[in-house]
Amino acid sequence: MLVNANKPERWKLDIAQSVDFYNDWFMQFAPKAYCETRASTTEQVISALKLTANLTNIEPALLQRNPSILPMLRMTTAPPIARDRLIGLEFSYGGTLTKPKLSRSIPTKLLYSTSKWTGFPIATGERTSNNRIKLSDLFEIKRGLATGANKFFILTPEQIANYQLPVEFFTPILPSPRYLTEEIVEADHLGNPVLSQQLFLLTCNLSEIEVQIKYPSLWHYLQTGVEAGIANRYLCRHRSPWYAQEERPAAPLLCTYMGRQSSRNNSPFRFILNRSRATAPNVYLMLYPKPILCRSLDNQPERIESIWQALGKIHPAALMNEGRLYGGGLHKIEPGELANTPADNLLTMLPELLDNHVKQLPLFE
Repeated sequence: MLVNANKPERWKLDIAQSVDFYNDWFMQFAPKAYCETRASTTEQVISALKLTANLTNIEPALLQRNPSILPMLRMTTAPPIARDRLIGLEFSYGGTLTKPKLSRSIPTKLLYSTSKWTGFPIATGERTSNNRIKLSDLFEIKRGLATGANKFFILTPEQIANYQLPVEFFTPILPSPRYLTEEIVEADHLGNPVLSQQLFLLTCNLSEIEVQIKYPSLWHYLQTGVEAGIANRYLCRHRSPWYAQEERPAAPLLCTYMGRQSSRNNSPFRFILNRSRATAPNVYLMLYPKPILCRSLDNQPERIESIWQALGKIHPAALMNEGRLYGGGLHKIEPGELANTPADNLLTMLPELLDNHVKQLPLFE
């Protein structure tokens, strides 16, 4: 019979007491047991070495007379650990286990020098030199916004009008990449993206009392979120107030977070040039130019398009090497992985950055 099985309010206390009992038992008996076992094992090893003349005499008759030698001999002849015996691994992708669509043997040397193996067998596993410039040298890369309830916080203009919500608490946000037919997002006279599907993100930092007094229509809408349990969802309940969003200003450049290779597009990832003031959801990675790049763009703003074109010319293998591959051919890339991607081709268009990079290389040698 289980004690307290029907009293869940006591489970935490029971668990804590169980842990305490185990710890007391361990501290009382484990040191003695370890010392006794170590001493006994040492005696067995010494005895076995003496009987076998330091393993130079291992005759069947000796083993029959002294079977206690066998455990020690079994350990001395055990194979080395798997890592030392590894000569390579066979990686497969697609198809079935016996008939994969793609299979490739990766030698040990490449495995040891590769920080992660998730891209095999499609990825080459080659990594960039520490002296080569990476996207992290030019951009701060962040994941897009996670709202916690997109259907509640991301609305169309028609929905905003129907609920009579104050427009000052809405900012434009890009739709999912599958709704972007072009790689450039243009802006209208208000800075909103020129897209067939326009969406706006609700974000407000005012307290609920202020909202109730000053913006009753917004307060009533927020109450529908409370009643639907949205306020208690993980992301929402860890925000204050629960309907406020992270700070994610519009980024001039974006990269899709996941994708598949196709006959039309050899790269599973797309780089987007964003000329609007729209922020982006978490299906995008947002690239914010760092000061060294900002100074160059301040002098020549038109360079942003050339940088976008250069990003699109990064070899797909370079991106896939840094990212990860899932079943069905789905590729994903995290902010830190995109940041680690080589960006040498961007330097050819920005000679002042190349000069600065070359001057800094001796500092890392």
